Amino acid sequence: MCEAIQAMIEEATEKATKEAAADATEHMQLLGVRNLMKNLNFTAEQAMEALGISDADEKRILTKL
Repeated sequence: MCEAIQAMIEEATEKATKEAAADATEHMQLLGVRNLMKNLNFTAEQAMEALGISDADEKRILTKL
């Protein structure tokens, strides 16, 4: 039983770590896009291309700008 509980804890920790990393990545992408748009007068699309943001992430970021 202790091993099962330990496995559940490890799975939950791994999931939380992945979610935190994804949130941090998204935050940094949004910050980068906003800075390029503000400071260099880029469009959102130009900024995302300059940062090398994938098409899948691009759609998600556009909804949050």
